[in-house]
Amino acid sequence: MLLSEQCRVMLTAGRAKSQGGVDGIEDVITSLFLKPTACLDYCNSVLYGVTDNLLLRLQSVQNAAARLITRTDRREHISPVLQKLHWLPVRQRVDSKLATLMFKSLHGAIK
Repeated sequence: MLLSEQCRVMLTAGRAKSQGGVDGIEDVITSLFLKPTACLDYCNSVLYGVTDNLLLRLQSVQNAAARLITRTDRREHISPVLQKLHWLPVRQRVDSKLATLMFKSLHGAIK
């Protein structure tokens, strides 16, 4: 599923949530964006060294997902929301993924 399709699904789910029609919206958004096989994490180690301008697009998708889950207003700062959900910002996700891959390759954990 393309990122634009996932965004559309997320916004539709958010509208349904605001009307009180969806239970487990956090599970839906997490499975779409934040699971290891999800678009936001898929090959994100390739994004290491990419300019901040390009990562800003992915960060805005993550921020929108966090705001939908927590019903946070757009004017509120996003960092406390991400911390509450235990989500790293996109740049840190990329760095963490690369560090994990390096550790596993150096210690023979990759098969």
